[in-house]
Amino acid sequence: MKHDLAAVQAAIRAEGLAGWLLYDFRGANPIALELLAVPPGALLTRRFFYWIPAAGEPLRLQSSVEAHHFAWLPGRQRLFKGWRELEALLGQTLPQGAPIAMEYSPGGALPTVSYVDGGTLEWLRGLGLAIVSSAELVQRLEAPWSAAALAGHRRAAAALESIRRGAIARLRSALAAGEPLSDHGLQTWMLAEMTAAGLETNGPPIVAFGPDSGNPHHSPDRARPRWLAPEQAVLLDYWGRLAEPGAVYADFTWMAYAGSALPPAIADAWSALREARDAALAFLAERFAAGESPQGREVDALARARLAAAGYGEAFVHRLGHSIGREDHGPGANLDDLETREERRLIEGVAFSIEPGIYTPAWGLRTEVNALHWQGALLVSGELQTTPELLLA
Repeated sequence: MKHDLAAVQAAIRAEGLAGWLLYDFRGANPIALELLAVPPGALLTRRFFYWIPAAGEPLRLQSSVEAHHFAWLPGRQRLFKGWRELEALLGQTLPQGAPIAMEYSPGGALPTVSYVDGGTLEWLRGLGLAIVSSAELVQRLEAPWSAAALAGHRRAAAALESIRRGAIARLRSALAAGEPLSDHGLQTWMLAEMTAAGLETNGPPIVAFGPDSGNPHHSPDRARPRWLAPEQAVLLDYWGRLAEPGAVYADFTWMAYAGSALPPAIADAWSALREARDAALAFLAERFAAGESPQGREVDALARARLAAAGYGEAFVHRLGHSIGREDHGPGANLDDLETREERRLIEGVAFSIEPGIYTPAWGLRTEVNALHWQGALLVSGELQTTPELLLA
């Protein structure tokens, strides 16, 4: 198992639960596979359950066809051949009426922790089991960073920011010399620099020129590139982690403008964007210093209200930020009251992005830094951009 059993059971008790019922069928529950340290590529063709009570010995319920799996897990093993035996074992083993956590989210509110299918939930509830969401458990065990993770993040962040400065230099040089530079070409260069710096990533950087910057997740197309031209907004979004076991991500966005002065519309939008970002950071710093852990949705709502008051509410089309961990979009609370209703709290040790954006058909703007609730304070990672860089200044 990935975590020490005592730590898992302490987390279960802290959440006031009777236990945690981990379930999977054919790899459908990545949270269970991660927590149980299932080797990649393991042949899992039958459903299984692993019951971790708040105290006492765990129990794994497995098909006789795959009895050889999970020998590394603590606890007893009970085998079943068919659904009747499995149903009897579940009914005999699990406490009825007491809260049992599973990877489920009421109303589908948090898709990132909702992996148990509806039919299985109906079946278990029909046996008298009180199934609740494991979202808080998952965050408590998976999301907090260690000091080593923070140190690795800082190294990755420094490398990424250096690559960003190199990308800006290439943009300036191309404009000054009148040399062609495509979005795909700059993306390819940035990705190669990341590899050379010892970073790995789950996706190439976003490089967006002109109207493509109005697409939050623009993906350059080698066959149909967009070329850098004067008077374009330029959006760079780049993320990576050290190519080392246990490393966590850094994820930033930086803006530039291919001109000598910002157009009034872009300057006004940027001012509103920066104010929303800084208001969110100030709110978090104050709450963390007071020993409080606000819900992710609170931070999103605050920044979104600022942008709405400035007239940009409809142009902010995504959540304020996402959890960051060993994956770029991590297992902890997001800053979100738009796409989902994120009621999990930003507990000690969790990291997340803060990235408000304004998008129009002609251009888009986004500013992104990373933040961490660390030892009762807010740590901010990444340069706080004050204005888009002028590439012809």
